[in-house]
Amino acid sequence: MHWNARISNARDQLRRAICILPLTAMGFGSLAAQEMTPEAYHAEQIKLHQQVAAIQNDLNAGVVAPKRTALQEFTRQLRSGIRPTDPRFKNFQDVLRFYVFQLSDPKLTEDAGQVQQLKNNLERRISGVGSRRTLQAEQEAIRMAVMGEVLKLLNDLMENNFIARSVAIELMPTLIVFAPPNKPIAVRKMLPGVARSLVAILTDPKQPDTVKARAAMSIKQHLARVIAGGVDQARYVEAIHDELISHVKSPVYQYVLVDTLSMISIPRQVDGDREALAIETLVMVMQDNRRDLLTRCRAAAGLGQVGYDRPVNFDPIAWKIVQLAGETGDAYNAAGDRGDSWKYCGQYLYLAFHHPNAQLAVADIPHGILNRTPGSKLVNEAYRKTLPVAAHLYLERPSVPKDALKSASEWVSTSRPEDLSYEPQAEPIVP
Repeated sequence: MHWNARISNARDQLRRAICILPLTAMGFGSLAAQEMTPEAYHAEQIKLHQQVAAIQNDLNAGVVAPKRTALQEFTRQLRSGIRPTDPRFKNFQDVLRFYVFQLSDPKLTEDAGQVQQLKNNLERRISGVGSRRTLQAEQEAIRMAVMGEVLKLLNDLMENNFIARSVAIELMPTLIVFAPPNKPIAVRKMLPGVARSLVAILTDPKQPDTVKARAAMSIKQHLARVIAGGVDQARYVEAIHDELISHVKSPVYQYVLVDTLSMISIPRQVDGDREALAIETLVMVMQDNRRDLLTRCRAAAGLGQVGYDRPVNFDPIAWKIVQLAGETGDAYNAAGDRGDSWKYCGQYLYLAFHHPNAQLAVADIPHGILNRTPGSKLVNEAYRKTLPVAAHLYLERPSVPKDALKSASEWVSTSRPEDLSYEPQAEPIVP
């Protein structure tokens, strides 16, 4: 199989693995996280997660299920549209509330199949909103009104049990109000308010990181399904940055945050001092040797993926990636556990420099540091020093050859840039 095809397949496998990993070991979202030990953070998180998981508040308790005629009318109104001024709108809201609040049923915590079926049914209903309207403006207006009601109900579930919160968060990036078939992603529109809701979850100290991780995943879905506006992206960057300041949080949660941050396309924040906060955050994670190597390598790949502009100097970043490659290779050779994380470390070290496919090499935001600064002698040398280490990790060879590690180490010592500043407003790379 071709290298790029294998990388794409590996990335999909990792994404699926991350989504099903048990997240109960994630850290409690307190402001004092930086001052806590990983063990204390872990203990706080288990306590908070258990509190959320133990909630037994059925929001449909005492509510009579809609009759068949009411359901038929509701389905017709979903497809044809109904205005808030319509006398029947209250009945429509009641039926909608019943179906969304089914997610709060405590019995669902014991039946994963029923949860999935309920989620699928809700998603199907949401996707069909306004489907009987042929005029674009009418359909968009209907979807805006109905999905606005849906979002309010999903937000109401953020104080309910873990299953309710999780599924509600997963449904948020499905609230697309305009997505014409056979049209580019650039013309699609997400419901205004989705970004605010996801940021609110990510910044809420009362939410466990098990819930926040799902918010981060839904932010990634938002960024993948539509071209998010600069304001929304800036909000995402700031929220993710604040979550990543602490190094004691779960490596899984940190990985999810970094993976999502790498989807950002704006080079700088849209207001204030307009700092390149996404790049600064990825650099912060990449060079922090207290963090998990998989997360650090993912941050390196993100630096070849995230939005950037001319003032960013990739030479110090490339130099640091070689140092990270050497550190990763040494750790691999010393490790007794040869799980898949090492393979993905190799993949990400490669993707820091190289595009995953030909289209992304020449995209508006080209992927791979080589494509961002093709004339840089240092970047090209850094790639050549990183590639042997990345290949041996990715191909799961018994060990990374000592001569490859020695060559990388010597190059790091002799090729350090005189100026380690990569961005005028950021602190220089740490040697």
